[in-house]
Amino acid sequence: MGYHITVRRGEGELLITEEEFAHAVGQHSDLRYDPAVGKAEIYDAGELVATLKLQNGEIWTKVAEPVVIRRMVSLASILNAKAYGDEDEWYSEDGEAHFPPGTLEAETKKIEKIRYRRVIVNIVKLTLLLAVITKIVLKVINE
Repeated sequence: MGYHITVRRGEGELLITEEEFAHAVGQHSDLRYDPAVGKAEIYDAGELVATLKLQNGEIWTKVAEPVVIRRMVSLASILNAKAYGDEDEWYSEDGEAHFPPGTLEAETKKIEKIRYRRVIVNIVKLTLLLAVITKIVLKVINE
């Protein structure tokens, strides 16, 4: 069992139709659509990497590879929808996962960003401090 990526519209919005699915798939040269079974296939470098199914107005796949996520996000954009993972995170065009506010993942990501900023600020402070110390040392040596 794989990790599912699903393209769906928000609650209260229309479900994705077979015609919309076929149209969106047709916008991509690396996707092949088979109307007889209502499935599409994603190819990368000529190799099949994922199968997409339309079920209950949502497009889904069991493959969560970066190339597949990017393609699902592209389909979502055409269909005025979003690409979601199993943990209700949604994906942006760069393949970055975004978690709903208040979830553990969202809070963890926020903390990681804060820590990263602190590290950058500390690096800048240390660089400035080293520059000042170097200037003082050079001044003492030259006297």
